[in-house]
Amino acid sequence: MRKPHCCLLLSAIIIAIGLQSCKRTPEIYLPPHVVFFWIKDMGNRLPDTVLNNTKFYFFDKSNTKQYVNDLVRATNEGTMQAYTLGILGTRNICLVSGDSNIKTFYIEYPGSTDIDTLYVDCRHLNTAEAEKDPCRCYFPHPREVRFNSSPAPIDTATPDGNPIYLLSK
Repeated sequence: MRKPHCCLLLSAIIIAIGLQSCKRTPEIYLPPHVVFFWIKDMGNRLPDTVLNNTKFYFFDKSNTKQYVNDLVRATNEGTMQAYTLGILGTRNICLVSGDSNIKTFYIEYPGSTDIDTLYVDCRHLNTAEAEKDPCRCYFPHPREVRFNSSPAPIDTATPDGNPIYLLSK
């Protein structure tokens, strides 16, 4: 007779644990979101040769030039043809902005002496702040992005809702 009672008790414990885990809040998202940029020159998409070799850089606290080492072309996914449109993405720009408090970046184009200025204001939230933030993340989307001192408009018509900052030369 003990075996049915043990199985019933064990089943009840498993169900109770399962119900408890359903009540947990989602974990805080650790890495920064990808920040997307769409650079256009006089309304036109930049050529692939330029997009594939464009670099973002900044000057660190010792005034040494450092490149944002993860700047890449965004990929085509579903209805969002980011690669075809010429959109660039990086996560590390928010790490540098939020952790090192460096907000000014520069855009270097291949075969050109033309340098554009990019201001990106990201924050690194502590756990209490991240739990209250709508994104539930330590590095929310930038608070402010400016391109050559002008506010960068945002295209929010992306399928996943991630903003794309429009940079018009």
